[in-house]
Amino acid sequence: MKLSSKGELFIGGVKIVSFDKMDFNCYAPFHLNLGCGNKHIKGFYNIDTNADVLPDHVHDVSDISFIHEIFPSAEITEIVAYDIIEHFDRFQVPAVLKNWYDHLVPGGILRIRTNDLERMIMLYATQPNVFPAEKFIWHLMSEHEKPGMGHKWCFTRGTMFGYLKDAGFTKITVTPTEEVERGNYPHSFTECDRCNMHLTAVKV
Repeated sequence: MKLSSKGELFIGGVKIVSFDKMDFNCYAPFHLNLGCGNKHIKGFYNIDTNADVLPDHVHDVSDISFIHEIFPSAEITEIVAYDIIEHFDRFQVPAVLKNWYDHLVPGGILRIRTNDLERMIMLYATQPNVFPAEKFIWHLMSEHEKPGMGHKWCFTRGTMFGYLKDAGFTKITVTPTEEVERGNYPHSFTECDRCNMHLTAVKV
């Protein structure tokens, strides 16, 4: 790890981030936005594998131990993981959630938004004019023609609760869609919210 005279951090010869663009006060305690895409959250450390979306850090978010290489004293109190867990293979999901759990401080919060298979089926069955087959398939699979954008798995609330409990979380809640639409779920800002589940898991 090397910090240049220009305030740029290099790990293994690769420039990770430029510190002159950072406000360190935003990151203590640490709030992470994993797989941020273009949805940067002010006051969060925004991470994505795609450098084109100009995240604070370019990195695979399946293992966030690298945070402590850059900020050794970081205490991660909140992780936002919106529209990202479905991009991992099913066999990866338990390890990814366990890694995020391990790096949260006690009392830390994980917020997950992902496709809700049962809700999508309900919308397709009861509102086909609003949620036709093509839209159902798009939300289920996403855009495989774009690298990294295709969905590899889908969840029900039951399966997601199971994965979170296996990772170590014991306090897990779901915010109803109606509450999300009223703006009562943090940082939720897409038209896809009606076919998603919104979960909050706390490390006790």
